[in-house]
Amino acid sequence: KPQYAALSYVWGDASDTEDITLNGRKVPVTKHLAAALRHVKKHGAKSSFRIWVDALCINRQDTQEREQQVPLMQYMYTLADIVL
Repeated sequence: KPQYAALSYVWGDASDTEDITLNGRKVPVTKHLAAALRHVKKHGAKSSFRIWVDALCINRQDTQEREQQVPLMQYMYTLADIVL
């Protein structure tokens, strides 16, 4: 089983965003998600670890992908070592 943390980002205003750098690209995310990721980075494990965030892992602009992936979200949260 892959080891990862899952982060639920449902809180906050979806229109209140800031850019983060993800794989060398600027990606807009909610300010609350950006703050949560900074907190995890600052206070999380000292070694690298995987974190699954539906807002980043599912392309919500692609209807087909969204329809396939959203039903799997419960599975992703259930298999996570920890849900933040």
